[in-house]
Amino acid sequence: MFVLAAALKEGFSVDRLYELTKIDRWFLYKMKNIVTMSTKLQGLSVDGITTNDIWGAKKLGFSDKQVGSKLFFNFLLNNHAFSFS
Repeated sequence: MFVLAAALKEGFSVDRLYELTKIDRWFLYKMKNIVTMSTKLQGLSVDGITTNDIWGAKKLGFSDKQVGSKLFFNFLLNNHAFSFS
């Protein structure tokens, strides 16, 4: 699963992954939607998220905790609340 998600993040198409794995396209499209939403959430700030973004994530199965943790982590990075030393 993690390899599929990484491949989708890197730009592999659903059709290419189907050719390589023979995993049902329906499942691959669902997974692509989840990867796309996760990437979108990681790029948003707390101020930049809309209700539609939250509802979209919820419809894809993201929990409140998952949405909140992605946004909170972005908040910490943007405000330099901690450092990597």
